Amino acid sequence: MKDYIRRARTEDAMDRANLAAKTFEETYDDLTRVQVDEYVRQVFSVSLLQRELSDPNVLLLVAVCGEFVGYAQFRPNEVPNGLTGARPIELVQLFLKRGVHRCGIGTGLLEKGFRWAMRQHYDSCWLKVWDQNQDAINFYERKKFRIVGETRYADGGLNDRVLLMEIAISSLE
Repeated sequence: MKDYIRRARTEDAMDRANLAAKTFEETYDDLTRVQVDEYVRQVFSVSLLQRELSDPNVLLLVAVCGEFVGYAQFRPNEVPNGLTGARPIELVQLFLKRGVHRCGIGTGLLEKGFRWAMRQHYDSCWLKVWDQNQDAINFYERKKFRIVGETRYADGGLNDRVLLMEIAISSLE
């Protein structure tokens, strides 16, 4: 499965938007339809995704097995307090469709993203994960991320408690 991971292209924006909406809905199935629709409209619009895909500072990887089944997005961002890296990059999103979890795709997306980040001279990677998403927290902890703080996630109309996690990627070589 890892061999099917590639960098996303601008022409992937519609497929990425559809995958993002689907995986978001699967991950947060306790949200109302209105909340899901509002978040998807604000965060996963095709025009926004096309802009992101054309930004050389953003790496968006997709896993393709005849269709898009997952993606990871890395980008430089405002760094929250509590991080230890001198030059951290954010893992903004890592989503997989149901049915492909535990197949190595998430690990492959992380590994490929970390290699890219190291070539760009980033020394750590951080992320925000919803404190109620125990499967994701467990995954990141297995990958050696550690919890370094917490904050609120206030994007797309949501306002949830999230954990900040970080890993030193410069030591992964």
